Amino acid sequence: MRALGRELLRDVERAERLEWWQADGRGGWAASGVLGLNARRQHGLLVVATPAGRVNLLARLEERLELSDGEMIELATARYDGAIHPRGFERAEAFTLDPLPCLVHETARGRLVRTVARLHDTDAVVVQYEWDGEPAQLVVRPLLAYRGVDELQRERDDLRRDVARDGDAVASVPLTGWPALVMRLPGARWGGEGWWYRHCEYALDREQGLEGHEDLWSPGEFRVALRPGQAVALLAAAGADPAADPRALLLAEKARQRALSAGVGGLEGELRRAADAFFVRDGEHGPALAAGYPGPAERARDAAIAVSGLCLATGRVDQAREVLHSLANRLRSGRLASGDEGGAAVAGDAQAALWFVIAVHRLREADVPAARDRGLEAAVDAVVDAWLGGAVAGLRVRSDGLVEVATDAGDARPGCPVELQALWHNALLIAAELSRARGDGGRAGGLAHAAVRCRESVQRVFWCDLRGHLADAVSAEGAPDFTLRAEQLHALGLPHVLLPREAALRALAAVEAALLTPRGLRSEAGGPAEPWRAGLWAAARVRLLGESGKAAVHAWLDGFAPHLGEGVLGQVAERFDGAPPHQPRGAGAAAASVGELLRALRRVGRAPRAGR
Repeated sequence: MRALGRELLRDVERAERLEWWQADGRGGWAASGVLGLNARRQHGLLVVATPAGRVNLLARLEERLELSDGEMIELATARYDGAIHPRGFERAEAFTLDPLPCLVHETARGRLVRTVARLHDTDAVVVQYEWDGEPAQLVVRPLLAYRGVDELQRERDDLRRDVARDGDAVASVPLTGWPALVMRLPGARWGGEGWWYRHCEYALDREQGLEGHEDLWSPGEFRVALRPGQAVALLAAAGADPAADPRALLLAEKARQRALSAGVGGLEGELRRAADAFFVRDGEHGPALAAGYPGPAERARDAAIAVSGLCLATGRVDQAREVLHSLANRLRSGRLASGDEGGAAVAGDAQAALWFVIAVHRLREADVPAARDRGLEAAVDAVVDAWLGGAVAGLRVRSDGLVEVATDAGDARPGCPVELQALWHNALLIAAELSRARGDGGRAGGLAHAAVRCRESVQRVFWCDLRGHLADAVSAEGAPDFTLRAEQLHALGLPHVLLPREAALRALAAVEAALLTPRGLRSEAGGPAEPWRAGLWAAARVRLLGESGKAAVHAWLDGFAPHLGEGVLGQVAERFDGAPPHQPRGAGAAAASVGELLRALRRVGRAPRAGR
């Protein structure tokens, strides 16, 4: 559970940097700041995935209490051109994420608890209000965005203002061709005028140099009586109204999320719940892993890196197999295309297909049926054969076994980067293991020989005994660049190590001394820290140092755990500033970060006993 108190919540500048994010398993989400104050354009209570892309339908709600003596108490918090109005944060008492986001307002007349549940596998959200105070009226006004998730809305004359009513439900279709927004608050009356809320401001967008203002349309408002000890709940859905009690739907979603970490506490329990946000399934593309929030729907490299931790470390073996088969369908000429690239093998990350091979290997180690999965085996062979056969545009395997990237390839660092050699070396040995298992000794021997040639060349060309670490890259002309970068962890932390033990220990020590931070490893001195690299670091440390290596990884993970109370609560950011206080940057919730931390936790198992 993550909990915040009144001192922090009533400091808007601090509170608006803290977000929550709930995914629906279809590519949509609900997200906002802990005060209900949207600070970026991707925030919204009902973001849904459509064939045309993700759209933000319901941006937020503004609530107020009306008492019997005429007093009105505003509960919402919003920014307009630098001014804060209403100022509901002044009554914010507590916020918890356990596992649903829950905001408590304390007034002299009573206490209101607001809980949000983005329903899984449903294009709907429930917002519940529990009241403990004198009888009152709750007024809830929805603010609609109706735009692409990365766009901004402007006041427009062609917007439809009419609202259809059906019992206690209302439906609004502001723009022709868009899904209807159906809203239902049992026991409430709908009324009021519709109007535009102009110049809503998003502070985090503006901080990043983006346009940070938009106009939102509100078609009217709900009024419902509040009685002590009772709860009322608003349901908002895209297209169709789920015919169920909104309060029951919220309880079911709360139970589903808690079951994700049943029996597992601490950091691992939180990461298990965090992992659930990245699983996406739709009828057109099948199972996939979202790269992060906010961010692109999918990136092939992130999915291939994250699948081992998100799936195998959480017991979702069947889902791992499904995701890998979905990725295999996107292999083209030795490359792995991202889902948002339309399946075309265009320039992307040259490493993605090799990470796919690593993921298949880890699945085979974890699951006996996967060892007989001929579809995945064929996909691994196709990747390796394409690279060996020179079919990968912009890349070539040289006669010395190293992989060289052309300067005009545009999709990887030019020359011979160290991480690509390590990935290639592993892919060759994994393919050799597959060939040997099916009785093809000749092919297995050839692939193993190619791996030996690659490894010997790396040890000869990349290693510097004086510096005690590998070169970051070697140019096409053979000139090594000995900048110390974390990419050489690939040579130490992947299943097959490129260096002898003593050299590997020296390289690990050099990386730790210069690049390890409490939030991950810097790519290079002065650069940002990336948590996903901790998976490679943990694997290398445990492999080389055994129980003492486990102890060091445990200590680092214990120090990392408080981060889940920063940025997007309960999640792990894509990267952090390399220097203290290590502010989160990039996607506030990143699949590779969560996945590799889960894999690191599974790698070290239980904390080692003292004295070992």
